[in-house]
Amino acid sequence: MSDVLLRALRLVDGALAAGDTETATGVARSLSEAGARDSMKPGVLAELMVANGLYREAEPMLRTLADSEDDPAPPLLLGHLHGLLGLDAEAARFQALGTARAGDQVRRQIAALAAMEGPILVGPWIGDVSHEILYWIPFLRRMADDFGLPAGRCIAVCRGGSGGWYADLFDRTLDLADVYPDGRLGPMLSERVDVAGYLNQYAMADVDGTILQDCADHLGLAQCHVLHPSIMFQVLRHYWTGTAPLDHALSLLAPYPAGWPAGSGAAAPLADLATRFDIGDSFAPSDYNANFTASIAFGVEGLTLVDLATLVPGGEQSLRLPDDAALVQPVLDGVPAAPLAVQTAALAQARAFAGSLGPYCYLALAMGKPAFAAIDAYPVSQAPHVRLAARLAGAPGARLSIIHGEDWDRWSQALSAIRAA
Repeated sequence: MSDVLLRALRLVDGALAAGDTETATGVARSLSEAGARDSMKPGVLAELMVANGLYREAEPMLRTLADSEDDPAPPLLLGHLHGLLGLDAEAARFQALGTARAGDQVRRQIAALAAMEGPILVGPWIGDVSHEILYWIPFLRRMADDFGLPAGRCIAVCRGGSGGWYADLFDRTLDLADVYPDGRLGPMLSERVDVAGYLNQYAMADVDGTILQDCADHLGLAQCHVLHPSIMFQVLRHYWTGTAPLDHALSLLAPYPAGWPAGSGAAAPLADLATRFDIGDSFAPSDYNANFTASIAFGVEGLTLVDLATLVPGGEQSLRLPDDAALVQPVLDGVPAAPLAVQTAALAQARAFAGSLGPYCYLALAMGKPAFAAIDAYPVSQAPHVRLAARLAGAPGARLSIIHGEDWDRWSQALSAIRAA
């Protein structure tokens, strides 16, 4: 099989997993026109049919695959199809079968790792922070608690200073900044996106293998094993694309413990409220949103604030709080080497988080703190994350409140609740 064909097949898989039906369909059509349709796996073809609404054509193929393979995808897709038709009993039966198969698939992979001797590199995690908080770390916690992952042999490979997030799971972590102090990691990740199409790790890419080898060399490991994030991506992909229910994800993820110690060890400003308003799909750059952030800053009379965007590079992508608000100034000199560690420490000391919908909301919930998210449009892509976040929170009372920026009455109530906390 040529490198070009292999790259195209991987791109179809990655696009489907990412919910990018347009890209997956376009590449698949090009493969068919080139006479390479038979190179695509039947499961991929069936998933393409479902993604394009060709349910009648997909169902018999999925039934055959569900009967002949241990892959969780066909029964999950069949459950989705039956749910669309209102056949709830059949939908539940197929979904339960798919979830059970996903658990068995992961259990076999973890058992194989446990049976080997030597250290296990867990990662490298190079994807986005939201997925790391909501999925990767809860997945590893479930693997360690219930699936037999030998945590004492594991070394978490992360980046950006998130090592503290793994501290109660594994004794050792390795930040990629220590492996690549010369800044080589950025171009390597760009290369991964160019080749694979996505940064999220739906499959082991050549760049991932290079990073892992460099990590082993850095640690002086003559031999080691790998628990790659693709294991998680493959069994959770259908939850993200809406073809598997929330219970499927929860069967593979463990909630954060009360008192999760992620914020210990880094020096950070002490403030009552942590904020960060990142510009994005749900919080666009506008005069109104700029005025809104100023209103938040001046609406918390009697409280101190820390703007997490001031603690890291890239703050220009955030709407900054006014300089004359009750801001606690950073206690740091220059740019921190581990920005996520500093932000985590600042959030750990705050009563609550208020900002745009995204990873810092989810991090606050993991710490057992209330989070208030400002939006001017609800991004559909965040829906599975929002449904899951409260179920994984580090305290029963922690909740995510999503409030439109124009609903100042509810924001006033939220700020009053923060002052009273």
